[in-house]
Amino acid sequence: MGRIDILLIPIDGGSTMSHAEAAEAVAEIQPPLAVPMHYHWGGAAESFVAALAGRYPVRVSPTRTIMVSRRDLPATTEVVFLSPY
Repeated sequence: MGRIDILLIPIDGGSTMSHAEAAEAVAEIQPPLAVPMHYHWGGAAESFVAALAGRYPVRVSPTRTIMVSRRDLPATTEVVFLSPY
């Protein structure tokens, strides 16, 4: 598959993969940026962050979109929730 710079990861915890499986996918792929999707279900975001067990910095973007360039990617994996979180 090659280098993956940005991973869009579904974290609904039900119809896709469990939160533990999503956290493991992030660990295996090690993208500079992981952007969770499908977290607007009760507790999905919190459960996913708990499954990460503090392995990665987690931040919430104040906007619904972000601009990314390869040179601005973090050196190690970071998880970014797009607003609204």
